[in-house]
Amino acid sequence: MEARFVNHDKSKTLTLAEVARGRKLVKVIPENIAITPAANWTIAGTSVPKVDAVDFVTGRHRYTCDLKRDGMLYGKIVRPATLNATLRSVNTKPAEALPGVKVVVEGNFVGVAAPDPQTAIKAASAVVADWQLPTQPSNAELFEFLRKPANGGGGERARGSRPQGSIANGLATADKKLESTYTVEYIAHAPLEPRAAVAEWTGDKLTVWTGTQRPFGVRGELAEAFHIAEDRIRVIVPDTGSGYGGKHTGECAVEAARLARAAGKPVKLVWTRAEEFTWAYFRPAGVIDVKSGVKADGTITAWEFHNYNSGSAGIQIKYDIPNTDIQFHQSNSPLRQGSYRGLAATANHFARECHIDELAKVVKMDPLEFRLKNIKEQRLRAVLEDARCARVVRARATNQFYLAL
Repeated sequence: MEARFVNHDKSKTLTLAEVARGRKLVKVIPENIAITPAANWTIAGTSVPKVDAVDFVTGRHRYTCDLKRDGMLYGKIVRPATLNATLRSVNTKPAEALPGVKVVVEGNFVGVAAPDPQTAIKAASAVVADWQLPTQPSNAELFEFLRKPANGGGGERARGSRPQGSIANGLATADKKLESTYTVEYIAHAPLEPRAAVAEWTGDKLTVWTGTQRPFGVRGELAEAFHIAEDRIRVIVPDTGSGYGGKHTGECAVEAARLARAAGKPVKLVWTRAEEFTWAYFRPAGVIDVKSGVKADGTITAWEFHNYNSGSAGIQIKYDIPNTDIQFHQSNSPLRQGSYRGLAATANHFARECHIDELAKVVKMDPLEFRLKNIKEQRLRAVLEDARCARVVRARATNQFYLAL
């Protein structure tokens, strides 16, 4: 998000670049600056208790799922068996017969609010919903499914760099050719604290407490869901029990707010662990096809790389190869997918470097020497040279250790 300066009546905004235009934002640190001697350090080198450590280990620390509001109800969502299901019919009478239960049906959304968690679970189980379920691929079919273009389109280039040279010519001049496929599975974030939200309406104003990594984004989702201005929504973020990129979206907040609006009371909604593993978004699965050619002396002549679904981050190569075609293809994912630490870069690095190792084996070269032969960039070469030195030092240390034994 870009930082901006806003004047008192919000009539004008300036970016940091606009404010700094024509100015040198430089501060010179004098050479004779005093540094605290290590003997006088009061923090570094000492054992400092963690702030609120006792509350963390005793369970006194409060998270979203610990919050309570006056008159608060407890929510539970009735979910279909698969993503993108359509509600055909629903019988809510058995659930509505339970004391204090409010059932909410809005489009494909079905949920209940009850005086206590146990009653909420019972009420959700009593709802009889008939869903039209889309066909889902099995795990054995997944990677072939991901190879199909998104939205049934053709096989045209989706994203990636322009081809360089000719793959056909590069393969023709190669002494050895190699084709490999690499796959990465969907990965759940599995946060210690599952998604949780408390929603409370005051007239047409909404307050939501939720553990999120993106409160302004959640506010935007709430505004869109309920067709109200963002300045009528407040998102409060208590301490969040981990996220790993998995708590960027506000689905739990929207669900709690739907229930609270219908019930006319605050509602707390806490996802179960099972819901976390089925309805939260995943790090994308992917399938990566690599075709390459190499000369007997270790020179890579061709590199064709296709990533399906897992993303384009880190897809480009640092190797000097005259003939390349590198593409990322979007797929129709059968599961929700989104941000995760490292995301596509991990998949692309994994596939690329595994294939480089396999090419080195084909021409019977040391993997490090093989990389150095195909890299001209001095900075990267320096890193690999340092790695080689470290490997030699480690090997010598290991030999000395065993000799000492």
